[in-house]
Amino acid sequence: MKAIKQFYDNLASSYDGMTSFDERFKKEEKYFKSIIEKYKISSALDAGAGTGFHSLLLASLGIDVTAVDISPKMLKQARKHAREMHLKIKTVQSDFLSIHKLIECKFDAIFCLGNSLPHIPPKSLHNTFKIFFQMLHPGGIIVFQILNYNRILHEGERIQNVRNSKEFTSIRYYDFYKKTFRFNILTIHHPANKASSHIFNSIIHYPIYQEKLMDIASKSGFIKQQSYGGIDLLGYRANSSRDIVLIAEKP
Repeated sequence: MKAIKQFYDNLASSYDGMTSFDERFKKEEKYFKSIIEKYKISSALDAGAGTGFHSLLLASLGIDVTAVDISPKMLKQARKHAREMHLKIKTVQSDFLSIHKLIECKFDAIFCLGNSLPHIPPKSLHNTFKIFFQMLHPGGIIVFQILNYNRILHEGERIQNVRNSKEFTSIRYYDFYKKTFRFNILTIHHPANKASSHIFNSIIHYPIYQEKLMDIASKSGFIKQQSYGGIDLLGYRANSSRDIVLIAEKP
């Protein structure tokens, strides 16, 4: 867990630019509004909240949000955004396996987005699902979003994203091993009138495939599972969808 915390602490200052924080609100708002209305959500836990994009989006739609992340520097950015946007969110620093020890209330929905799950070793994955399950109200939902590793392996696609801004270029790419991937982020800073510099961050990912995701959800007690190819909730295609979004319900 220390490696994950350090990885995201190192990224906190440049994470918004890497993930197009400002540009995504209008694009994704309608999809989250649709989920909120369909499942009658009024409270939500954002697990792996990062700098708070999805927490703030949910809060802007009237949801009572608790943002959880392992990185204190990420949460500091989330609180800064909340102040600037005049939105209210609660923040809790925690890993996924300890959330239930720090938060006693239950939620209508838990969102675990941004490919957070692959940080969890397989031996701890089922426990994570069970913890999420117990933190939901009956009838509550879990919304998982991970990269579609079926597509990544099918295409042999090492480079996942290249993002350019005025001050830096970030390149996200994988090294493939037998059972794990190494997730790398190379950030090249090129501020005006200054020499360029770079920062390299790297961490192990444990790829989760669609079939495994649904199987663990089922064994953890979730029902009515549905897989999609993205947060737009269009159909999932194993060899072409960029993401896997799984929505499942607690009975």
